[in-house]
Amino acid sequence: MHEFFLLIFDFLLTESGWNVTADEFDIYTGTYYKRKLVPDIVMRNNSGCIVFDAKYKRMAFVPKDFDRSDFFQIHTYAGALGKQEDIRMAGLLYPLNSIIAAEDVRKLTHEGFYFPDNSGRKFICEGIYIGDTVKEKSDLNEAEHEFCNRIENLLSSIS
Repeated sequence: MHEFFLLIFDFLLTESGWNVTADEFDIYTGTYYKRKLVPDIVMRNNSGCIVFDAKYKRMAFVPKDFDRSDFFQIHTYAGALGKQEDIRMAGLLYPLNSIIAAEDVRKLTHEGFYFPDNSGRKFICEGIYIGDTVKEKSDLNEAEHEFCNRIENLLSSIS
């Protein structure tokens, strides 16, 4: 799934000045428990850095859909990268079972990491509607476009 999101970001968002990559980096180097962290998507520009983790699990945006381990994972990536870079946004990306209602879009974004603040940093849970089956390629293209519009709106608020 992360390749799908990576392609979308790379194709549609690099025009906005973001460099989109799949990074990896080591933590606890020189120890027996050294680990390689591999966030799915890292985006950089002169405003800072954004890190996303793409999930395979379908999301209906009900509380039971969110796994604690996913939150720990993305916050580990953001925390580790944040030691070297200015993390402006972090989040989880999902394939969605339903279209996000306009009035629910604001519920996808939290101002600040962990607790509300006015630092301009954001934590998001987002995704692309793929439904049970995509009837036509145009359905997927429309869902991709809507997703990118939401992400671009978020990016413009941190640039």
